Amino acid sequence: MKLQKYLLILPLMVTAVGSFAQEISSKNDDYKSSFHFATEVRRTIDKDLMLASVYSRKTGKSLTELREFVSKNLNEVLELAKQYPTIEVEATGIQNYPHYKKDKVKGWEAQGNIEFKSKDFKAMEKLLASLGENIALNSVYFTVSPEKRAILEDELTIEMVEKLKHKAEIIKKTLNANEYILDNVKLGNFNDRTYYRPYMEQMTYNSAKAPLQEEIKIPLEAGQETIVSQVSGTVRFK
Repeated sequence: MKLQKYLLILPLMVTAVGSFAQEISSKNDDYKSSFHFATEVRRTIDKDLMLASVYSRKTGKSLTELREFVSKNLNEVLELAKQYPTIEVEATGIQNYPHYKKDKVKGWEAQGNIEFKSKDFKAMEKLLASLGENIALNSVYFTVSPEKRAILEDELTIEMVEKLKHKAEIIKKTLNANEYILDNVKLGNFNDRTYYRPYMEQMTYNSAKAPLQEEIKIPLEAGQETIVSQVSGTVRFK
């Protein structure tokens, strides 16, 4: 009995949905004139996040000794980094690379990496400058933090929609239209055209070199970043 009721109700539901869709289509047909717009918004802001990567590397015949050497150096860096609570630290482990000669392993290379991240540039400078001679700097670069980027994306979204509305109002007056609707609005990706611009090329490790702070000058100018986003949409008038 219940099945019969559902079968009776189903055609009514289909009819109702069809009528609703037809009503929406009819309302949209009232908007005769349509224009497609695309606009771009960009904002240049200061980078507020510093990232650095350091490593310890050694080659030799005994893989065990190499790993112990690298591990000892990395542990010293991790212990030193504890003095700077504003710096995020991540050790990415130790990798082993065999050296071949005539298809036979004749030696090994072990390398361990540590990455630092912080908004406290002064603390990062002190930490990097205090690393010992068995640690080499891989790269230092600056970017915009996720928190600052999220706030900016919200602001850009509002600005882009306002631009569309402004153009629509101008055309509305020109056409003497009564009203308009925004249709098929699409937001593009927030592009960072200057993201990841290393301030330092990778450096060749040599344990016989002088300590890190005497080898290089650590860059402290974070620079700026340009965030670009696009929006497109159709404006319909009646």
